[in-house]
Amino acid sequence: MKKIFVSDLQNFVGQHVESEFAVLKKTVRRKRDGAPYLEIVLKDVTGEISAIAFDNFNALNQKIAPGKVLRIKGLVEKFNERIRLKFREAVEQQQFDITDYVPKTPRDIDQMFDELLRLADRVTEPHLKDLLMMFFGDPEFSEKFKLAPAAKKYHHNYIGGLLEHTLNMTKFALGASNIHPRVNRDILITGGLLHDIGKIKEFVWFPKIDYSDEGRLFGHIVLGFKMAEEKIRLIDGFPEVLAMHILHIIVSHHGQLEWGSPAVPMTLEAQILHFADNADAKIWMFDRAIEEHPRDEYGGRWTQYHKGLSRFIFLGEPEETKEEELPF
Repeated sequence: MKKIFVSDLQNFVGQHVESEFAVLKKTVRRKRDGAPYLEIVLKDVTGEISAIAFDNFNALNQKIAPGKVLRIKGLVEKFNERIRLKFREAVEQQQFDITDYVPKTPRDIDQMFDELLRLADRVTEPHLKDLLMMFFGDPEFSEKFKLAPAAKKYHHNYIGGLLEHTLNMTKFALGASNIHPRVNRDILITGGLLHDIGKIKEFVWFPKIDYSDEGRLFGHIVLGFKMAEEKIRLIDGFPEVLAMHILHIIVSHHGQLEWGSPAVPMTLEAQILHFADNADAKIWMFDRAIEEHPRDEYGGRWTQYHKGLSRFIFLGEPEETKEEELPF
């Protein structure tokens, strides 16, 4: 059966449909006679929709919970000028494609991860190589790293975003090492690949991208520092100074105290990685703004104001549209 997405439902008003949706929120409400009924918010990658169930309250209330994917049969209707779904049946789905519900990187995740492993393989210092393999050789960690977003909102905020951003910024930093021979490439690569590992704990990405409890309480810098420190302690003879280099990169990669870094970069490699981290995020934001933001009303040479970048972006001359040829 072909999946019907939330964005498709406007074409089915007055019709019964059957499709799968993720539950974002559940609320128990009361009818005028005091009887309970369910109001839930359903979502997929195209949007959200309200759904109500006036009947079968006990059975539905037991099986419906935020984070579950349900196959729902219901009637699409308009209520107060908005589309909603009225349903009586819901069946939980154990197997589903997460990218039907959360946006995904346009790049191939497995190919990017293979490229990341090739970067890790370039590290020759044995302790750093062991450290990288303790993370990226761990199937559970690797699976989370492949899926995690890099942010909730501002950059690479989709499935595979963390992997994409990590790969981009590490390659960006390596470009600087080609110009500046004093850079220790083993430290640079290791720090680049590990700088955001805390984000696999900072975020949840289903049914939507949001902060986890520990993400809100501690943030990815503290979480990443702790994760790296714990692994370092498991590696016999890990040099103390080398450990400080890697841990310093994790705590300083935001670059400034007011941007959330506990320390500013104090090593050459940390400074380069901060620049690379910031550059990749900002380039992504520029690129997405150019692609998605409508041109302004003043000749179409600018995007509308971008809050994340705190600026307008100049687009140049708008593409000229060809006049349609008349048929006579």
